[in-house]
Formats: sequence, structure tokens, C-alpha cells
Amino acid sequence: MSNEYQVLSERIYSDFPIFGSCIRQRAAVALSKDKSPQAVKILAEAVVRSSDRKVITIALEALRNLRDRDSVNAFCQVWAESQVWAESRHKDLTTILKNRRYVSTEPKFLVLSALKVGALDLVKKGDIKVLDPLLAAISDKDTQIASAASVCLVELQDRKVIDALCKRWIENPSSQLQNVIQKGGYEPEEPSSKALFYFLLGEWQKYENLDFDQSLLAKAYQLAPQELKGRISEKARTGGRIELIKILTDTRLSFNVDTITDQYWEIFTDILKLQPNRREIWRFLNNAPALYSKKLLDKLSNTSPKWSNNIEEFTFKQLFELAKNLKEQDFNFLSSFEAQKTTHTKTLTGHTNALMNLVISLDGQTLISSSADDTVRFWNLLSGNQIKTLASPSYLAAISSDGRVLASGSRDESPLEHPNIQFKELVDTFGALPDSFSYGDARAITINIRLWDLPHATLSKTFKVSTTGPGSNRLDDSQVLHTSLVYSLAISPNGKILISGSEDKTIRLWSLPDGNHIKTLRGHTDAVCCLKMSPNGKILISGSNDKTIRLWSYPDGTFIKTLIGHTDVVNSLAISPDGTILVSGSQDKTIRLWSLPDGTFIKTLTGHTDAVYSLVISPDGKTLASGGQDNTIRLWKLSQNIPIDKFNIEDISKIELKIDDYRIKESFRNILKFTLALIHLRQQFDIDIEDS
Repeated sequence: MSNEYQVLSERIYSDFPIFGSCIRQRAAVALSKDKSPQAVKILAEAVVRSSDRKVITIALEALRNLRDRDSVNAFCQVWAESQVWAESRHKDLTTILKNRRYVSTEPKFLVLSALKVGALDLVKKGDIKVLDPLLAAISDKDTQIASAASVCLVELQDRKVIDALCKRWIENPSSQLQNVIQKGGYEPEEPSSKALFYFLLGEWQKYENLDFDQSLLAKAYQLAPQELKGRISEKARTGGRIELIKILTDTRLSFNVDTITDQYWEIFTDILKLQPNRREIWRFLNNAPALYSKKLLDKLSNTSPKWSNNIEEFTFKQLFELAKNLKEQDFNFLSSFEAQKTTHTKTLTGHTNALMNLVISLDGQTLISSSADDTVRFWNLLSGNQIKTLASPSYLAAISSDGRVLASGSRDESPLEHPNIQFKELVDTFGALPDSFSYGDARAITINIRLWDLPHATLSKTFKVSTTGPGSNRLDDSQVLHTSLVYSLAISPNGKILISGSEDKTIRLWSLPDGNHIKTLRGHTDAVCCLKMSPNGKILISGSNDKTIRLWSYPDGTFIKTLIGHTDVVNSLAISPDGTILVSGSQDKTIRLWSLPDGTFIKTLTGHTDAVYSLVISPDGKTLASGGQDNTIRLWKLSQNIPIDKFNIEDISKIELKIDDYRIKESFRNILKFTLALIHLRQQFDIDIEDS
């Protein structure tokens, strides 16, 4: 607003003693002669806000005679927004709008003003710019406007507006929007969008007539964001629609069985329970992980699919007999076979010093790395692209699995003033909760522990866990504190116990939040470098400078087993979310995989050119990230719940040998027999799965 209009705007509300009325009226007269958009806006606002009746009379007279398009637009804007100051738009302005049939040319105010004056064709024939204001208008406090908006929405004439309206419903469904679409008889013009539209509406006959080979739905599904894919899947599940199974298991439609998540296998079983199509049942049994084949057979136990011949029926009954007494939790036994298929997928570069810590966000989308180069970097886990970088050194710390307690260590007698910035950044931005961190120079050295309440990082307790001075190795059973510096921390799943590993070769347990010493575990012959707790809280795992990994029963601390294989210091540990796979990283440049709880060696992963300092597994258990002294992060595909078609001849031989192993539990043996039967079904039994 220019200085001239600013002065007039102030004068029209002047409360100057004695002369205030004269000043106000002169300002109103000057503005009424001007009639520019700026003047019109000031006059219209004065009608709404002024208490001077003479000023209002002057303004109303001027506003009744607007001819300039921009001035009309300014009037319509003030009229439309006058509801901000009151429950309804100003009565006098509304009267002028209707009598003079003022309609704005600006989309937002065009819709409101046209609806109010009854110029509905302007809205019905409007372009894409009218859609948002029109949708907002159906909830307008003015019932005339809301009613007129409802009429226009079902009589739209522009094809692009109709397509945009349908797209809006597909992406953000609401009963109100669906009612508009159905009353208007609208549908998208583009074929794949139309197929998806029918599918989500549950108009099955129209969908089947349009998309007889599922190619249109497949295209729409590929382009859909994750949330929309979830809606498609839920519609398929509740409607018993086998089309989703077809498009996600048919490689001709460019989908890969490897990419199907556990959630989708579960959805498929629900679909086939409602719609036991024999062709898709066989397709499922020939592709799905063994666990989900068992789940499907359980759900089909009270149904009778229409088999094409006696051989099909007999085979199905054999599988059902094998599956009926199996327990779902026993399928974790297959993890050791599946983990052997772990492969390297990507190498991420960017850090200029050793990788000390890795964290994956709770949604599994973001990898966060902390380095001795004093930076924290964020990466897209799927693409490997770097998202952002923070300047932030890292400190030794551990976080409870419920995310409520952070224990941080300091290098000297003075406490850390506040947990490192990265913890707040991780929680606030990505919802990620690291379960351990170490200092940037390859080893954290800790004397004092600080307990912080999360998420606000409020200091709640300080206590000492070690005597001062590196190199002290006094072994005194009566000594409560570590006799040397602490290199590793972990917190029990229930958040009540802090575990510390030290250069003094011991592991000590401390109660939280009081910090009292509970017990000391001995057995390692050199410094304890890393600690992990199993997800079920029953096993504590420690790695050491003595090149070994030790398993301990928790909470009693009974020694279980020593895992031997690394040829140098064990720097890092990670455990799969289901607790069946242990991963260890070492100074010997290798990563080793072990089965839990028995500790059987599975496989060695090579690729790093120097020590491996940090490991983390994604929440879905399918991605392993490793980092180390070579400044790189390597991503690995951890195979879990492998589709049956991925087992090869070598796998069959291993399973057959394991079945004959007298040392395994009978329940595990039965899991292997069932898995083998599914493999043989795919490889040997040539079933005609085309519908009869």
C-alpha cells in the first residue's frame, strides 16, 4: 500500500478529539472519488469495521458503482473475507454483491461470489482452478453458497476438473467426495486410473469388463504411493479379490516375488480364504515363504476348493497334514538356511573418516551414520542417496527399547552437559532410536554415566561406573566399579538394567534408575568392546578384544557359549528383529552371521577393506548396514522368509541333511519336512493351474 493510501486508511478510523468525524468523512470522500482497487478495499473494510454511520453511507454509495474489474475483485475479496470478523458475511456488502451481480475473476473469490449471485454456469464450466475453492464452498457457513456448491459439483463440465476430482478421491477418500462423484456419474478418463477407480469403489463388474488381464491395475499399483498401495491391498483383502495376488506374483507384469513383504503375504492368505481360487492357491504355494503357506493352509482348513482332479486334491491334503501341527514360532528355525543367501547390494560413500555408528529409522526408510569425521549423515535406505549432513561428534550411549531412557557416557570426570544433538535430531525427524553409540576415535572411554529421560532429554541421574585411568587391571571381587575404562553400554528391553563392558575384561550390570551395582560377569580375556541384548531379553551377547563372542543367559548372567571364528577384535554386534540371527563385525575386516539361540556359524561376509566398527539391521529384518575404518557403508540383503521358488538344489541337500540330524528338535524337523515338500511341489509336480 502506497503512502497516500496508508494515510487515508488511518484517517478513515481517526479518533482525534472534536475533529475526528470530519477527518474520517473527508478520507471516505477522497477514497470514493478514487475508486481504485486499493481505495475500494479500504472502503469495503470500513463498511465492516467502522462505527461511523456517515463514513459507512459514503462507502456504500461508492461501492454500488464499481466498473473497473480489479476494483470489483477487491470488493469481492473483502466481502468473502468479511466472515473472518463475524459469523456471516457483512449484510450490506452482500446486498451490493447480489444487486450489482459482482463476480470476481480470481478463482477463490470467483467461486464464492458466483455461487452467491446465482451465476452457477461460471462455476460449472470453470477450469481446474475452481476445484479447490468449490470443494471448500460445500462446507461454507452460508447455506445458500453451500447448497449452490453441491449443485455445481455434480454438474461439472470440464474434463480436467472431473479427472482431478476423481484423483482427489482416489488419493484422499471421503464419503462426501464419494457421494459427489457417484451423483455426478464421474469417472477418470485414463484407463489405468479408471480401473483403479472402479476397484476402490468396489464396482467389480465394471472393473472386470475394463481390466480383464489386470494390466491396468498393475500399472496403477506401480505408480501409487505407499499409502494408496495400502488401500488397494485392504480393498482386495476385504473383498476377496485375487487380482492383487495375480499382479504381485506375475513376473510378466514386471513385479518380483522377492519384493513382496510379509504384510502382503498375510493379505494374500486372507484373500484366498474368502476366494479359494484353485489356480491362485497353487500359485501361492509355489511362491510364498513356507510360513505363509502354513498360514494359508490353516485358513483353508474348513473350505473345499474346487480341484480339477484327484491328484490336486490328494497333494493338497498331504500338505495340510504336514502343516496342521506346526507352530508358527518354530519357522524361525529356517532363518539359518535363509541367512546363507545374504548378499551385498550397495556401497555408500561420503564420510571422510571411520564409520562408528549406524541407525535405521523406525519406519525403515532412513539410515543415519555417525563418523569419526564429526558428522552425522542421513541416507535414503532404498536408493542409497544422501539426504542431509549434521556437524556433530558422537559419544558412547545406549537407549532403552521403549525409547524412554538414554544412558550417556563421558570421557572424563566431568559430565556431558547434554546428550549429543544427533539424538534429538533422530527422534524428532525420523523417529529413530539408536541402541548404542561410541565415541568418534574408534573407542569410547567412559567413567561417568548420565541418565536422561526421553524425548525431552532431561537429566535424571548421574553415577560413576569406573575408576579413573586407563590400563588399571585390578581384579577384586569386592570392587563394585570397573577398574578401567568402559567401552560399551546396553540397556535391557524393560529399561531397568544398564549393562557395561570394560577394558578390565568384565561386564557389569547396574539397576536403573538408581545406578546400583547388581553383578559382574567374567570370562573374556581382554577388553569387552560391544554388547547386545536379544529382543526377548533372554540372551546377552558380548564381543571382545580377545576375538571371541560370548553368550550369557539374562538376567542370571550364566555363561552359555563362546563363538569362535573372528581372527581379530570383535568391534560390533547386531541382532535381527526376530532374534534368530546374530551379526558380528571385526577388526579382521569381516562380518560373520550366527544363528540364535544356539550360536551356530552361518556365513562370512567380505567386502570391507578395513575394520568393521558398526552394524545395524532394519526393522523388517531384511537389510543389514555395516560401516568401518574404510570410511564406507555397505548394505546387505538379509534373506528372511524366502519365497519357496528361491531354494535351489544345494539348499535341498542341506535341508535333507538337517532332517536326518538327530540333535534337532522334532518340531524343527517337521518344519524342514514341510518346507521340503513345498520345494518338491514346485520342482517336481507339474500341476495344470489353468482354470478348468
